[in-house]
Amino acid sequence: MLSYLMAALIGGISISYEIKPYKVQGENLTEVLESINKNGPKDQFGVQRHAYAGWDIRWSWKKDFSDPKVTVKLSLTHPAWDGNCTEWGRYTAALIEHEMNHLSHALETARKIKDTIENSKGLTEKALNIKLHHLLQKNREFDLHYDKDTKNGRAEGVLLDTDAC
Repeated sequence: MLSYLMAALIGGISISYEIKPYKVQGENLTEVLESINKNGPKDQFGVQRHAYAGWDIRWSWKKDFSDPKVTVKLSLTHPAWDGNCTEWGRYTAALIEHEMNHLSHALETARKIKDTIENSKGLTEKALNIKLHHLLQKNREFDLHYDKDTKNGRAEGVLLDTDAC
């Protein structure tokens, strides 16, 4: 992700991000998982999740598509627990890595949007906006397919072994 942030800064893309841990409770991992299932963030469809990576990409330009500006707002909501357990550390690392993959792809999409604006000679404003909205839609589809392919990260280790601690 750091490489995308550096490339975005160099490439004139404005990025802001917010990390939003939410407190979970429990004396053991079974209770912690119940707390996650009860208190976890909701995605854009209203489905409760263990964590959520949000992104918002916007753009503007001056007359004749000069001086394009792309702004990206990223957010990562994840569980935080005060307990001491190796399994919790492994689980949260896998969970955050999965969510970071969503955010990295959003940054890649922002770069494509800026490149598309810069290479828009001959397009109308309407045609350019259609192309840019298509890139956003492809990013949304990527998120859905990525979660489906990884079983919402379970195939990448995002599965809490409640018997471990």
